[in-house]
Amino acid sequence: MRKLGFTLAEVLITLGIIGVIATLTLPTLMSNTAEREYSTALKKAISSLTESVQMQVALENISFDEMVDSSGDTDTEMNSFYAFLCNRMQTEKYAANEQEACDDNIGNPTGTETGCLNYGSMMTGNVAMFFRDGSAIIYPADDTIETNECNDAMGETVNCFKFVYDVNGFKKPNMLANCQGQAGRGKTPITQDTETECNSKNFVARDQYAIKLHGVGAYPNSPSARYIFNKK
Repeated sequence: MRKLGFTLAEVLITLGIIGVIATLTLPTLMSNTAEREYSTALKKAISSLTESVQMQVALENISFDEMVDSSGDTDTEMNSFYAFLCNRMQTEKYAANEQEACDDNIGNPTGTETGCLNYGSMMTGNVAMFFRDGSAIIYPADDTIETNECNDAMGETVNCFKFVYDVNGFKKPNMLANCQGQAGRGKTPITQDTETECNSKNFVARDQYAIKLHGVGAYPNSPSARYIFNKK
């Protein structure tokens, strides 16, 4: 009686085909998964920041248009960005340099390891505030408002406060999302991005996004940040 089945050669060919298909589709699948995770985290952060801004304005009668004083880890002035984060957000640690962030083991079991916070030049002239959910904000150490540097919903120029939000803090890649390939490590948003360049083909999902505060809300502050924030 003849037995039905597959030969070894047929099985190997089938496995080879499956392997090729997996190799071609897995990077796209992983990229889409990361993009969804980053999008969800960014939307949550902007929502939390907006609620905190509105509470700050209501309780302290302070607008971010008036935030002009210097800040530090001992600053108690209510119109400083540091005080805003400490009083309105669930903060974990303030770091003025890379080593300060490493020494306290925040999110890093080997806290004494050199370079455990891979922010490089982002910490030059900037400070970082880490949150209990593992995310972080990197902002200018002088804590000053940018005069007429942002546009509101009506297209009018307004004063604003700009910073970078890292959705996963210590975890890599610690790079700015962008629509220009894999460039983007640094302390300023990608300047060459344009709205038309930011599409599913050009967008590179990374863990850092530019955000701005003005009026009574928080908003994405780069084409790449707006792209992922508005992505369904």
